[in-house]
Amino acid sequence: ILQWNPTDRWSFESEWIAKSRQRDLPGSPDSVAGYGILQCATHYRHSSHLELGLRLENVLDRRYEENRGFNSPPRGVFASLKLSLD
Repeated sequence: ILQWNPTDRWSFESEWIAKSRQRDLPGSPDSVAGYGILQCATHYRHSSHLELGLRLENVLDRRYEENRGFNSPPRGVFASLKLSLD
């Protein structure tokens, strides 16, 4: 994970996940191909009580399988709002 905090309010992070070719199931002759996916996120702390976030998964929209016959999700965008009441 690579993280960068340009200010005390903003943070950015990215993560590269890589897997090599592996057996589909223990003892099975079948295997699934290796893959690499990129995830990115940013967070903005508006105040001590409010933080906004944005996360992008599978940035390059790679098609891959963790298990044979089960495709993984395409690119996804997620937003978050964190509110602290203390």
